[in-house]
Amino acid sequence: MEHLMVRKLRGALAWCSAADDFQIGGKAREGWEKLCVPLLQSGSEKKPCCAIGCPKDAEFEIFYEGAVRPDDSISTDACSEHVGELLTDAPVHHIYLIQ
Repeated sequence: MEHLMVRKLRGALAWCSAADDFQIGGKAREGWEKLCVPLLQSGSEKKPCCAIGCPKDAEFEIFYEGAVRPDDSISTDACSEHVGELLTDAPVHHIYLIQ
């Protein structure tokens, strides 16, 4: 049960990362990088899908606008079922398969 709750919390945190406040230049960016990013990167479990309530592991990483490389930070993770609905109104998306 605790494992599922951790997955849900990590998924919710990753989903929140799309908010403008957490983007480069956003008022919460510094806190995001110091507190949230390390939490999302910790542990050996796979990345969760960022769709709210989805228990699946992410299969794709979606980068927005100017983010074109996997080391850029404007991204979200999705399972194959939710990859379409996690696209934004950004003019360009780059979608990578998670290895």
